[in-house]
Formats: sequence, structure tokens, C-alpha cells
Amino acid sequence: MTALLSTLDQMAFLLICMLAGFLLNKLHILPENSDTVISRLENYVCVPALVISSFQKYCTPKNLADNWTLILYCALFVLLGLAVAMPLGKKFAEHPGEVGIYRYSLVIVNFGFMGNALVQGLLGDEMLFKYLIFCLPANIFVYTVGMVWLTAGKEKFTPKMLLTPTFAYVLIGMAVGLFQIPFPSFVNKAFSACSSCFSPLAMILTGFVIGKFDLKKLVTKGRVYLLTVLRIVVMPLIFLLIAKLLRLPQEAQTLVLVFSAMPLGLSTIVFPAAYGGDETPGASMAVISNVIGILTVPLMMSLVI
Repeated sequence: MTALLSTLDQMAFLLICMLAGFLLNKLHILPENSDTVISRLENYVCVPALVISSFQKYCTPKNLADNWTLILYCALFVLLGLAVAMPLGKKFAEHPGEVGIYRYSLVIVNFGFMGNALVQGLLGDEMLFKYLIFCLPANIFVYTVGMVWLTAGKEKFTPKMLLTPTFAYVLIGMAVGLFQIPFPSFVNKAFSACSSCFSPLAMILTGFVIGKFDLKKLVTKGRVYLLTVLRIVVMPLIFLLIAKLLRLPQEAQTLVLVFSAMPLGLSTIVFPAAYGGDETPGASMAVISNVIGILTVPLMMSLVI
């Protein structure tokens, strides 16, 4: 019960921030392109600060040696997601241009923005460090196969894609931690302050983007409800069962569940929009999954903490 209430409290905090972003859009308090500004703040200020400050503290040779297998675990569950997504993506899509969007959603949820926020708020900074390591294969997938799928093949794979922004920040953070590169106290304060902004800004961004759409149209897509239940309830439970059968460490089981049970994110809106694709399916999945996730995420987390 304690775990359930703690997760509900964290989800409520994130929901309030999301609602703030939604109202900022609907009431026209911020300009229409504010999501671009907030996104850049997240990706070029808050995320680097979050990653580097975490790795500066916890990235030691011993911690890396103890936790490198987390990368393999994540890769395994990405592959399992692919095994589900390849046949089912076509079943959910109304036309060929949507196949990649649905396949992506069956593999990747909002493990970054919401996952990072939940882990940091609920499980602490040390688990956040482990979660960032765990998610490296998923980050690479997002910016390679994910980009190709979400742009309906308009974005072609290149080796340069493998160096994702998060991967670059992790490399910098590893160097800082392993070589114990000292920063002046004011730099550490800046990193701490900017990383503290990560969670609220991420959810404000989510709410702001959702606020661009007609909610009535988004919540009437019946197939999205089915996909959402499959993706954030059924698949996480199966993944957790597999993790238990493989006898993964308890911490790894927790990370597997966080990674797989979050609501669906913004990539299915942002990437298609950038290439002239339909943003509606992604927006519908984001709205419905975030509403359902208010209850499902706490229930899921109560299974592992």
C-alpha cells in the first residue's frame, strides 16, 4: 500500500505539471511554438544536467562493473517488443502510413521523460543512474529504427544516428565520473538546479503538445484504447513474468517494469509532424495512455517496490 500511495503521489505531481502545460496552450498564455523552446531547453539544458550530475556521483568503475548487464536486459526487452510490434502494427494501422507509428508504440513508451522523472522522484538518484544505463539500447533504437518508422521511411538510416543525444551525454557523464573531474561548486549548483527542472518541464511540454489537438477527436479512437491496454498493462506484466523466470535481480525487474509500463510519449507526434505525417494517432495514444496511466502505473509499481 505504501508503494502504491507513493507512486500515486508522484503521478499526481506529474499530472498537475501536464495540466499546466495543457492550459498554457489552450488559454494562449504561451506562443504557439513554445513546445519547440521547451523541448530544446529539456534536450540541451535539463537532460545533460540530469545525466552528468547523476554519472558524476555514481559512475565509478565498481558501479559500471556491477551494472553493465542492465544494457543486455534492456536490449532483450526491446527485441521482445519488436517481436510483438512487427505483426500487430499492421493490425492497428488504418492505412500504410500509420504502420510505423503503431509499431513504434508497441516497442517504446515514454521511458525517457516520464520514466526518468518517476525513477528519480520515487526511487532516488542512484536508481536513476542505473536506469539511464539500462535505457541505452532503447535510446539507440529510438533514433535509428524508430526514426525510420515514425517518418514512414523518409528518414534513412545512417551510422551517425547511433550517436544519440542521450548517448553522447552518457559518454560525457562517464568521463566525468570515472576520472573524477572536479567542478567548481557553482557549476554543481547549476547542474543540480537544471536537473531539478527536468521533471516539471517534461510534463509541461507533454501537456502543451496535447493541448494543440481537439480532445474529443483524440479520445474516440477505439483501437487506441486496445493498444494502450496491451502496451502499458499486458506487455509489462508479461515482461515482468519473463524477468522473474530469468531470475533477474530485483532492481533489474523494477527497471524492466518502469521501462515498459509508462504511458506513451511525444515521439509519435513530434517526428511524424516534422516530416509531414499525421500527428493524430500519436496524440490520441498520448492522451489516452496518460489518463489510463494515472491508475495503471501505481498498480504496476506496487508489484516491484
